[in-house]
Amino acid sequence: MEHIDVFLLCRLYTHKEVNYSSKAWTSFLTQQQIFLNLHKNRDTNYTLTDSEDIPFQASHNLVHNPKKGPKPWYSSGCVMAGMDLLIIGWIPRYLLDTNSTRVEFTIEKYIID
Repeated sequence: MEHIDVFLLCRLYTHKEVNYSSKAWTSFLTQQQIFLNLHKNRDTNYTLTDSEDIPFQASHNLVHNPKKGPKPWYSSGCVMAGMDLLIIGWIPRYLLDTNSTRVEFTIEKYIID
């Protein structure tokens, strides 16, 4: 994450991975099977879904470093929305793309039972 200290703007892309220990994975499958057995009369279509999202963690972020200077005008959401309405939204997007650095980061969540 040292890129954030060096640059004024960073486009931060986070990838999320959720891994289970063998005991946690067995526990997860057991709980899922128990739930399906209890609710099979009500859930005739078997529409059970599972999500492994990390709460409050967006995958695309724009990070500003105030130590390097003020926030540029083209990085404001209001400016982008206003220029999109005037059909010139490509201008702040181009400026943002050329004046910022893309940083990719992987977050790994390991579940231990």
